[in-house]
Amino acid sequence: MKKKHSKLFLWQQEAETHLCPCGRQAETVDHIIPVQLMRQLLQIDAVYEDAENFRFLCKTCNQIKANQLDYQNPKTIFLLKKYLVDLEVQIKPINQPTNDQNDKI
Repeated sequence: MKKKHSKLFLWQQEAETHLCPCGRQAETVDHIIPVQLMRQLLQIDAVYEDAENFRFLCKTCNQIKANQLDYQNPKTIFLLKKYLVDLEVQIKPINQPTNDQNDKI
């Protein structure tokens, strides 16, 4: 049986065939929206395997970016909105007031 690899693993296999935006050889796959940030929002699965959230960077650029948001990347705002809408959909049913709560307001 053939092992199914994660999207991140498959991207990592291609890293050295791409260039970093700085012009150097890419060596790593960066999460545009950092996994650590999304972990704080309990959305780890949303960003970890979302290929839209991947980009190729050299090690130096990846270390400089670290767990920060790169607002120079046009995909940053798009992805933030996407993940926040997903988070809102998950939270909304939990925070919807019941009829009893509406009567008290």
